[in-house]
Amino acid sequence: MEILGENICFIIITAFILGGAFLATFLKDITSAAFSLFFTLFGIAGYYILLNSDFIAVTQVMVYVGGVLILIIFGILLTNRDFNHNPNTRLKKISVYLTSLVLFSIVLWPIITSKKLADNIKGDRYALALTSDIGEALTTDWIFNFILAGIVLLLILIASAFLIRRNDSSNGI
Repeated sequence: MEILGENICFIIITAFILGGAFLATFLKDITSAAFSLFFTLFGIAGYYILLNSDFIAVTQVMVYVGGVLILIIFGILLTNRDFNHNPNTRLKKISVYLTSLVLFSIVLWPIITSKKLADNIKGDRYALALTSDIGEALTTDWIFNFILAGIVLLLILIASAFLIRRNDSSNGI
């Protein structure tokens, strides 16, 4: 019966994550979207708890929920900018969705096709549960994905800084 309980918890956590992600993506008010992102990030910590990775679950809550999300919310609340503008054309929306899908596929493809991941899933369920094993895996077998994720995050930061600077110069600030 333990497997049934884990499956029920997994389904509840997945619904929690997908609901928060859906709201964070499609809500028009950016403050409400940031608050709904809280549920998604907290649900990811629930996945880690199901996988017996308590250290990573606590790190998820401390860093993302406790740090990054609160920083985003304070940043939104302390600025006087109008965030309710929509993209001018439908083409911009489609290009953003396609670019996101391509980047997500590039990052996900090596994970899906990795034989070592398939061996870990088939064999020992908790093969990567220890912090030292995770660190070793990230710096050896998963180094390409780790570096690629870092580069994608850096590009996102540069693009957002560029967009903010461009909007500030057009407002005369």
